[in-house]
Amino acid sequence: MGEVDPAFIQDLEHRPKLSPIESEGMPLIDLSPLTNAPDAIEGLVSEIRDSCKKQGFFQVISRGVPLEQRQKTEDTSRRFFT
Repeated sequence: MGEVDPAFIQDLEHRPKLSPIESEGMPLIDLSPLTNAPDAIEGLVSEIRDSCKKQGFFQVISRGVPLEQRQKTEDTSRRFFT
C-alpha cells in the first residue's frame, strides 16, 4: 500500500471530535419468547416499535440461531469480502 496524497489528509483541527458511544441504555430485544410462546409476538413487535421510535436501533439477543451456523456465516462473509 502506498502513501496517501497530502491533499486528501484533513488537518487535525478540522477532523471530527470522536467520542466513545456508551452501550448502556441500548435496547435489547430478546427473541427467545418466540420459541416458547408463539403468542409473544405482539409484545416483541411493541418492544421493537418502541425501540425504533425512541433510539432508532436495538440489539437482538437469543435469536435461536445455533453458534455453529453463526460462525459459518461469519467465516463465509470474511472470505467473500477479502
